[in-house]
Formats: sequence, structure tokens, C-alpha cells
Amino acid sequence: MKCYLCGNKFMPALNFNELLNPLSESLDILCSDCQNSFSYLEKGCQYCQKAGAQKICKDCQAWQKKYQVLLKNHAIYAYNVQFHNAMRLYKRYGDYQVGKALGALIQSKMPQGFDYYIPIPTSESHIKKRGFDTIYELFKGLVPLCPILKKRDLNISQGELNRQQRLATPQSFYLEKAVGQQIRISGKVLLLDDIYTTGRTLYHARDAIWQVFPDIHIESFTISR
Repeated sequence: MKCYLCGNKFMPALNFNELLNPLSESLDILCSDCQNSFSYLEKGCQYCQKAGAQKICKDCQAWQKKYQVLLKNHAIYAYNVQFHNAMRLYKRYGDYQVGKALGALIQSKMPQGFDYYIPIPTSESHIKKRGFDTIYELFKGLVPLCPILKKRDLNISQGELNRQQRLATPQSFYLEKAVGQQIRISGKVLLLDDIYTTGRTLYHARDAIWQVFPDIHIESFTISR
């Protein structure tokens, strides 16, 4: 078969354990070279995992001035060309199989010990365009999701913005008023997203949740940094 990313033909390697794993078939769409081309993050910033940073990176220092309480982010892979290409297929062209492969790559690496896993939502316009909610679909088979966050449609594509424009993006997340009455969130919450670029999205999401549930502990997880 052909690899979804590089187009080269390859023969998937199977073993008994993989046959029992419901996500194993998702990795069969990627050749071993492409699977191995996803680079693991090296030790970096203790909060956002930015590579090469000592203790707290400049990005987090700036967030600390604004928020005082920094957001701890967990990430697995470095944002390289291969990850960019995979996300381009998944998000821009709606290639659902690539999303399943990404889910299989992180299945055994998800942070544990959290009471709620809240995905960063996709706006209604993007859902209509792609046909599915990209972040929800990435994580739905990995952890029990609590999709209480909503996103207003600002008609802004994050992929087309530079760093300063991303940082200036207005708050677009909110919780329905009824959520606080129908659901009581407590304990530890993990926000879920695909890429940590500036942190603006995740801090906005934390702000929205804290407006309704101010006493909970919130961290975040992104596949890439």
C-alpha cells in the first residue's frame, strides 16, 4: 500500500498485539520512515516545553507578567516539516485517516490522572467546511471527553496569522450559561489541542473555563510544540 504522507509503497508490519489494538490499523497508513520522522521533544521550558529554553522561556515569562499563574503544557513532538504536512492533510483537506494515525501515535503517551479532558473546540464555520471537529475527533478514542467549551466564529484562520496577530486574537471561547448549573467541574482538568504555537489559544480557553469554575486546576496537552 501507499504511505499517506510520502506516497511510497510499503508493506505494513503486523503482530498479534497490534491485531488486538483498535488503533493499530491507523498507523498502517504510514510507512516506518514517516512514523520515525516525527521528532520527540527534547528537554526545554518547564511550562510549555519550548525546546532549548532554560527553566522558563521568554514566551512564558511574558504570560507570567499577564497572568501570574502559568499554564503547564504537556507536549510530545517537535513541530517539524513532517508534522506540518500531516496537519495540513488533516485540517486543510479534511483527511480523516491522517487524524486517526496521529491519534495512534499518541495513544500510549497521553497524560493520566486528570478528572476531565476538555478539547479545544472548532468554530461552526470550520466544522461545516471540513465536516468534522478536528480536535474532538483526534482525541475521542483516547480519553473520555467533556466538550463544554464553545467557540464563536471570528472568521479568522489561525494558520494565516503571524505571531503578533495570533497574540492579538480576541477571546472567542465561552461556556453556555447552563453548563455551570447542569455540570459541576472539579479537580484537575486537561485542555486538549494539536499544536502549541504562542499559547494564546490555551490561555483564552483557560480564562473561559475559570469564569465559570474558578477553583479548578487546569493544565494542557498538545501533540506538538
